[in-house]
Amino acid sequence: MKKVQIESEGLSLPANREEIPRINSALVAAGINVSAIQTATQSLEEKFLQVTSRENAG
Repeated sequence: MKKVQIESEGLSLPANREEIPRINSALVAAGINVSAIQTATQSLEEKFLQVTSRENAG
């Protein structure tokens, strides 16, 4: 299960491009109107902080 975040503009979740059609279909089947789907990428700094915070946590 992927972590879905509710944001002011909509939903945000990590996914591969190949998963987008299946996610969209699931949302529509659940009665959720989808007006747009956008992809986002992490900056190098964001990725670095994500990786190093995992290493420090465990």
